[in-house]
Amino acid sequence: MRCGWAWVRLRLGVDSEYQLAAGKRGPLPGPRQSNNRAELWAFFNCVKSTNDDLHFWTDSAALVAGWRNLRHQGPFNRGSNADAWQLIHKALINRRGTISLLKIESHLTLEEALQGGCPKHAWAGNNIAYKLADQAAAGHAI
Repeated sequence: MRCGWAWVRLRLGVDSEYQLAAGKRGPLPGPRQSNNRAELWAFFNCVKSTNDDLHFWTDSAALVAGWRNLRHQGPFNRGSNADAWQLIHKALINRRGTISLLKIESHLTLEEALQGGCPKHAWAGNNIAYKLADQAAAGHAI
């Protein structure tokens, strides 16, 4: 099974609904396929594709924990995704703007997300990214 990754940036449309303003998606490269690795790959691609302040909402506890534990600063010789953290480190070297990683629970209804303190745009972005990642994976199944 192949995994897909995606990141999105939304804008508020005229009808007060969130619309895709920017983003990328693709199949997870390499033989190691996992949801955690796909989340790292989405974050890496977002970091290297943007150069301003970034509030990255993710449903990956592993990504948030790794960021808080400074995995992006090394050493890069431990853990199954050390190579992905090293790519993130390299993408951060000349990047401007601040980055914050924020956790969103996965597979929530909008009502559940709002009750849990998650902003509507974060819930909408997570759902759109999830669908795009699924499409990317389905297009490259093995």
